[in-house]
Amino acid sequence: MDRQQTKLYFAIWKLKGSEKLQAIKYFISCGEDIHERDKNELTPLHQAVGCGDVEAVKLLLTLGANPNAIDIYGRTPLFYTAFSPKYNGRQLDEALIAGNADTTIYDVNGHTRDQFVYSFKSSMFYRPEPEPEAVEEQPEEVAPSAPVKRAGRRKA
Repeated sequence: MDRQQTKLYFAIWKLKGSEKLQAIKYFISCGEDIHERDKNELTPLHQAVGCGDVEAVKLLLTLGANPNAIDIYGRTPLFYTAFSPKYNGRQLDEALIAGNADTTIYDVNGHTRDQFVYSFKSSMFYRPEPEPEAVEEQPEEVAPSAPVKRAGRRKA
């Protein structure tokens, strides 16, 4: 396998749910490098953020992934939460910050993560994260005690 197509890379991008988490644990326990890099210097943690998998991000952090590893553009995984395909950037941010991600790192363009996100949101590529849907409370079903009359005009 080349640098990009490692077993860990495959597990992160191709597997789903608990199967993905089990594969990540297995490959790392068998000696796969949690700090491996692809051709763009992305780590497995960058990749897990890139596919929007909060549970994989938490697992990789627990297993020792570096939340401040930088890619060829000087960006940490925290920069990539803006690109989350699952509209869960906030959850990814929270997981990374809880894992000691540094929010003050500058990329090669001299942007902090917040500046990068601001310019990304100003670009034509930005898809806004939908607001959480409010759950409307439904009234309990009550059996009518009398026939329901419809509103309307009376016959003359």
